Amino acid sequence: MEYFDIMKRFEKRFGFQDLPETASIAFNIARQEVEEDLDDWADRIMTLATKAFRDLPEDYMNRQAVLRFCHCCFNKEAGEMAANARPSTIEAAVDKVKWAVHTHTAVHGRAKRDVRQTTVQDISQGWSLYSVKEESQSPTGQSTLNRLGACEKRLETIEQQIS
Repeated sequence: MEYFDIMKRFEKRFGFQDLPETASIAFNIARQEVEEDLDDWADRIMTLATKAFRDLPEDYMNRQAVLRFCHCCFNKEAGEMAANARPSTIEAAVDKVKWAVHTHTAVHGRAKRDVRQTTVQDISQGWSLYSVKEESQSPTGQSTLNRLGACEKRLETIEQQIS
């Protein structure tokens, strides 16, 4: 027996056993997990792509893996920026996403805050004030909503004194 015949028999017996369709579905539904590192996500998507596109040219598999990596990153904005740069390899895509995250952090700061819009009615004048309610707390331990309420009370006191 020749070497390649032996390798084919070994691969047939001990190699990857799933149907191509199953591997394709696993690739198409893959998303980066919340706590998954970018490098781990890249490795996982390349593993899935190798299985899903095993009978297709490597260039096609790499393009599909790069697109899936960028489009399904947990950080959507960074993934979009990387996809728009059209990286040719998964390593380049990882670098683009990391750079986008770095740039965003440098410009906008580190922490993302849970921000919601709430309506506060000023009954005496019938105006709607829109304020931002942050789940974080100030250094003094007061929530933003409590501080806003204290400011409104002070404003009412000042209005009464002016009247």
